[in-house]
Amino acid sequence: MENLVPREVYDIDDSGYSQRLGLGTGVFFGLCVGIACFFLTPSVLGFGWSALLSVCAGVLCGIAFGKNFPRRFRKKMSSILDRLYRGDTDIDIPPPPEKELRYRLPCSWKRSENFSVGGVLYIGPLGLFFVPHKMNLPRDRSAFEMGPNKNLKLSLTTPELSGLSKLLVPRPTPRLQIVWPDGNVQFIIPAPNEVLRLISERVREMG
Repeated sequence: MENLVPREVYDIDDSGYSQRLGLGTGVFFGLCVGIACFFLTPSVLGFGWSALLSVCAGVLCGIAFGKNFPRRFRKKMSSILDRLYRGDTDIDIPPPPEKELRYRLPCSWKRSENFSVGGVLYIGPLGLFFVPHKMNLPRDRSAFEMGPNKNLKLSLTTPELSGLSKLLVPRPTPRLQIVWPDGNVQFIIPAPNEVLRLISERVREMG
């Protein structure tokens, strides 16, 4: 079975999330450390020294955390994606062979606005098929089918973000929206315009 897009496509971030992640986590962690330090500092030091010590601790810890956490987080996510892209059966759940699926696309299904389920979207002559990977909770591992191909409507939709999400993602990436007679779902995908084109072409070819 063939992967729909090259692995390096997943490393492109047009949303600005990677840059904002360090700033956001650093500020949050620094504030927590500063507040904790202020209340835990012995009162004998006085308010002024306690405040100064708390600010210094918060700034230094925030900078250190903001630099190190995003790097480790991206490395961990990249490692998981590498294994899923290769079809590592320790985390990847192969689809049923009778589906005759021909292409695969590791991506995430937006189960709700605040919750995503990682897995692989498959493309075949009978329709599309999404299989969550093994790192999801058991309750979130149910596969589902979208089709038949002739009844699929594929498009891109840009999410409306709010609150913390809006601060961390300055340029929301369009999601793949799939509509068929029995449902309507959205997926977080790499290179949305290119992936939409490729899926549409494969669906037409096999439809």
